[in-house]
Amino acid sequence: MLERLGARAAMRRSRELVEGHRKDVFLVLVNIWIRTGIVWILCTLLIGAFASGTAHPALAIWFGGVLAAAFITPYAAHALNVVYYRLTEPDQPLLPKTDPAWDSVWREHDATQS
Repeated sequence: MLERLGARAAMRRSRELVEGHRKDVFLVLVNIWIRTGIVWILCTLLIGAFASGTAHPALAIWFGGVLAAAFITPYAAHALNVVYYRLTEPDQPLLPKTDPAWDSVWREHDATQS
């Protein structure tokens, strides 16, 4: 999607990128799946505790899944972005270098407080 390729070309490109890193990528995916499952279970139990005794337990389970997705989606997106950029640009740092000439607002605030 980031490289604006068609479906077949994207699958081919994905296969090329993952070559030699299959185990690492698989472990990241397993990590995401496990965390998603844990958050889903916790959210479902939390919503289920509030909805106990109601006539719609399936609605509580559904809402727990929606809540879990809201919590875990940013994490999953970030993890997959890191994997993609680690594979496509391995020499680039994950965090950009900061300009030493840049002054922090907090540094100025701390100096006036002293």
